[in-house]
Amino acid sequence: MSHFKFIFSFLFFVIFSAADTASALENDALESVNAPLSEAIFRPDSVVTVYLWNDTPKIETLTLTLLGGTQERRDYLTLRVFDPQESYLLRRLIERPGDGSLSVLGSTEESKIDSGEVHPPFDLKSPTWNRSLQSYSVSLEEPGLHAVRMVSGLKNTALQLENGAISEWGVSFQNGRFSAWREKLSKAWFYVPEHALTLDIAGTGITLRDENGNIVYPLKNSSAGTAALIPIERPGAVWQIDFHADSEWTFSAAGFSIILTENPEAAKRFAQVTLKTPQGSYVNHNFQVKLEAIISDWLSAHDTGNTEELLARLDAIPECVWMEQDPKMALAMRQRYGLLPSIRFALAEQNLDPDSHWSGVIGNNVWTQRIDASEPENRWDYLRSIPGHRGEGKGGINESPAATPLAYAYRLKHPLNPYYNDKAVLHRAVAGALRDMMAITEDEIIPGSGSDRNTYPGIPAFVFGKRYFPEFGMLAPHVPAEVRAPWTEGMRRLFDRYWAEGLVSTRNQSAHYLTAFQWFAIGTGDPDDAALAKAYARRYVEGASSAGYHEEATGPCSTYAGMQHFFMGQYYALSGDPLMLEAIRQSYNFYNHTVAPEANGSAYGGFNYSHRTPDGFHAEQFFGARNWLKHVLPEVALWQTSPTPAQEAIERQKLRSNLQQPLPEPIISLTALLPEDLSKIDNSISAFEIDELIWPAESQASFTRMFGDELIAIRRPAYYTAIYVGKPAKGAFYLGQGADGLLPPENYEEHTGGDLWNLYYKQKGTMRPFNNGGMTTFWTPAYGNAILAGKTAYTHHGLVAQTESGVRHAEAYFSTDAQLDKEQNQLVVSGRLDSLPLTYTRTYTFEDDMVHVDLQLRGRSDFSVDSFVENIPLAMGSFKPSGSELFVQGEPIPMSLDAFPPETHSALKLKKYATAAFGLKDSKGNGLQVELDQIHPVVFCLSGPRGREGIQYNRAEIHLPTVWRDGDTVSLKYILRPILKD
Repeated sequence: MSHFKFIFSFLFFVIFSAADTASALENDALESVNAPLSEAIFRPDSVVTVYLWNDTPKIETLTLTLLGGTQERRDYLTLRVFDPQESYLLRRLIERPGDGSLSVLGSTEESKIDSGEVHPPFDLKSPTWNRSLQSYSVSLEEPGLHAVRMVSGLKNTALQLENGAISEWGVSFQNGRFSAWREKLSKAWFYVPEHALTLDIAGTGITLRDENGNIVYPLKNSSAGTAALIPIERPGAVWQIDFHADSEWTFSAAGFSIILTENPEAAKRFAQVTLKTPQGSYVNHNFQVKLEAIISDWLSAHDTGNTEELLARLDAIPECVWMEQDPKMALAMRQRYGLLPSIRFALAEQNLDPDSHWSGVIGNNVWTQRIDASEPENRWDYLRSIPGHRGEGKGGINESPAATPLAYAYRLKHPLNPYYNDKAVLHRAVAGALRDMMAITEDEIIPGSGSDRNTYPGIPAFVFGKRYFPEFGMLAPHVPAEVRAPWTEGMRRLFDRYWAEGLVSTRNQSAHYLTAFQWFAIGTGDPDDAALAKAYARRYVEGASSAGYHEEATGPCSTYAGMQHFFMGQYYALSGDPLMLEAIRQSYNFYNHTVAPEANGSAYGGFNYSHRTPDGFHAEQFFGARNWLKHVLPEVALWQTSPTPAQEAIERQKLRSNLQQPLPEPIISLTALLPEDLSKIDNSISAFEIDELIWPAESQASFTRMFGDELIAIRRPAYYTAIYVGKPAKGAFYLGQGADGLLPPENYEEHTGGDLWNLYYKQKGTMRPFNNGGMTTFWTPAYGNAILAGKTAYTHHGLVAQTESGVRHAEAYFSTDAQLDKEQNQLVVSGRLDSLPLTYTRTYTFEDDMVHVDLQLRGRSDFSVDSFVENIPLAMGSFKPSGSELFVQGEPIPMSLDAFPPETHSALKLKKYATAAFGLKDSKGNGLQVELDQIHPVVFCLSGPRGREGIQYNRAEIHLPTVWRDGDTVSLKYILRPILKD
């Protein structure tokens, strides 16, 4: 048997899909030309389904064999076999560590759901495994269509099936990449469902023909692999696909589930994967037929309340109740990302007609726009992705209100929630949640969730973390068994499909699955499912870096860490899993060492190390785990600063003004509000006194700490500094356009007060992480942050060479080498410039009251540049409570920040001095002085780019030679000396 080469796919984010449709065909006797199953090896990428037609009343035995891949790495697997009624004949969720062992996960006890039915238990018998082989035997006792589904999350395990009698079979790689299942394969056929509208396909080494033999792909004059949207002019037909003998073919497709078979007549068998409900909807699964009937009955037989009366409750909350709340939390509930606007929209927009094709739907008013159109435009089951119903929203992610906010409304006991435990809201929420389930395709995906033609699990994570799984977890325990059972069946299909997928490099996406899977376990009430959720959480925790953070684009990111922490914290709140609590603590410990406090207690940090966004950890998204763990972890509680009376008065005035305005249109069906009644945390008990907590930078004891081999934190009596030297990125791809030179920002925004976030969104090539040994922050107890480094050339601490065209060159990411000598209080960082023949060595010596910096440069060949500087970013702006002023030789630099409009290069607010000393002072005389070993030309910019929180990243540029010869050396030495006014 041959093992076929692993095909890695690019990420195709095509927002397109349509439900599979067909009517059942008569069981004609068909002649098989399929090769025997034993000759086929199916290698998932990362999913495969094999369909088997058992045409005789005789019991057939099917042998399933797992074949270990050649990669020395682990894999996560789900392996399932379904009978013609879609009941389990086999269900295994497996961890394969890669060392030849294997474990089937779950508990030893069978558990029951409320209906009294027993779901298939896990088989915990020790399997026979010899590193590359594991076999299961399954009896196929009923005639009809069976399905074998496998997910190999890390794509390191293949599947072989054996049965001597079954001759009619087909294979679908679902939304993944199709590839050969045996060596010699020239043709295959597939059935086009009767209500198919289009086929979205992209591939190489294939020719696709319609029922008349006409070539429909590739398109004429199109390059190999180009995606095409092919209209279906005659559905209910069999199409042919030819595989080119001279190439290794592969393709992906969406629009309906393609099931390939080597028997053109047998292709018609697989029309049966589509069902038509009594109400006329096309679906793919038996549980959906049951759910559609339940939706109609639920809306007709249960009280759904009066919409106007329900909406009026939001306006009837007395102002005094609002003003008694934490004003920030109250404002958060009213803003566009908050809970109340989403509740209002969901109540007003939902289709409550039990006889409607769109009954229960919530989202973007799609049904109101389409319901009166002509067929097929008036139907959700004919169309591809539909906003509000099939996952599609901004960027392909479902960000429209759905049943989730109504689920929160029903479950959340809070003075500002007038719908707690309201049965009408429950009935509406359940109807909306069940209608969501109708979107699940034969491929077990949600069309429009970024999964139509791509198995990358990160994008559907947003949908599952915010919509399908929270709805189920909050509502399923409160519905009758006859509703909960088919709902659970459908949710288990999604769970099994995505549980085995690997962690993605942008961990905030995978973090959504933490809470999604825990909500699933809560919804089923099954200890096996809780164990599986915990197993995924363990996988997530084990994916942390040695420094303690969880990666974003393979490195730390100080703002996306907040989204990670939010879902990690919510998972802990729902599960009480101590392993996750420790993971959150370690992650916060890493990021807390990148920040330091100002005199008002608010902490700020640099972000030169950030592998994605341009802001410090003070801007962590979703407020991190603060709402979940503010009374549990000291590392999190540090961020719960109490507002001053003046600040609180301002917030209350903002709230009072906001109450005079109507609720805005919602953006996203996610609330940052803590559902405390769902949490296992006792928030009334604190193991520490918040007032006694201090930041690492404030430690009374000196320390030298290294987090993994990446972040170095130094505390001495007179200062604190953090220096990043790690290089976790796995390749230049993860560094963006800045991997080999940095682009000049448009309109010189980096020099003229431009917004760093605007630069990030419109010109990411100006940014990249810097690991050259430059300081992330330099802080003194009296002055606060004096150096804060960003991730543009002129906001990082280090070398910048600029060519005549404006392109910048800085230290090469992968060249960095760092040696820390704790005994000598020294750090030596060496490397080279990207694309320029120059090497550097930067040596820090940390004394109690100052830091010595010794920079040695050496030319390795002849070159010249337009300018070459040692850049020192200086933290200024309104975030400094006592102000800040730049001085040279003890004299302030007189500049009015408003005197220079930022429109043109000529308006740059630059001043050049020849000096040996400069620095920053506040109004009290505290600050930082930079003392050069000799007089150098220094250019100062007080119109540097701006961040949030009132931070402006101004700078001093110490100028270096611009013409270099091979062997030239230059030495630059300076001291960073804190200034403490007597």
